[in-house]
Amino acid sequence: MSVRTQPSDAVGNGPEFWAEQMRLIADDRDREAFQTLFDYYAPRVKSFILKSGLSHTICEEVAQETLLTVWRKAEQFNPALASASTWIYTIARNKKIDRLRRDSRPLPDANDPTFAGPGEISPEAAVWHSINAEKVHAALNQLPDDQKDVLFMAFIEENAHAKISENLGIPLGTVKSRIRLGLGKLKTLLADQRGDFT
Repeated sequence: MSVRTQPSDAVGNGPEFWAEQMRLIADDRDREAFQTLFDYYAPRVKSFILKSGLSHTICEEVAQETLLTVWRKAEQFNPALASASTWIYTIARNKKIDRLRRDSRPLPDANDPTFAGPGEISPEAAVWHSINAEKVHAALNQLPDDQKDVLFMAFIEENAHAKISENLGIPLGTVKSRIRLGLGKLKTLLADQRGDFT
């Protein structure tokens, strides 16, 4: 599906209209609703991405990736948290950033020492590492699910905060707040056990 240059008849429709299109896509996998949304937003997303200096071809690809993500993750859209346009442009912004990072990333040097595996670890260090890892894991399991989930996504899966926000369909500020609260509780839980670490 290529990005059309002419917007559809949907011009002038408000947030409620686009929220309804998103609902139809999420609940019914309605292709007509998606086509309406695609025809309207794809050229606008492409124009938005063009401002970053990427080529027309890459902007078209990123716009298509954005709308494909909208199709795949439509059920994550929450009209109580953001309008459809805000949600779509946030996805577009993240896709643009991913593309800029990928295109500017140099190829890895196989001889770089950072790619070397870890050196030998003593049996004692391995035991202490295992004990400490178990304590951290146990403390994590005591956190509320919403805090545990964002900490896992941020520190285990190494996702950027914006990516977590997109994946969970929650505002970026909420992600940061949950991480801050979770780390605070984790620190308290581990401090209560600190005598066991010595």
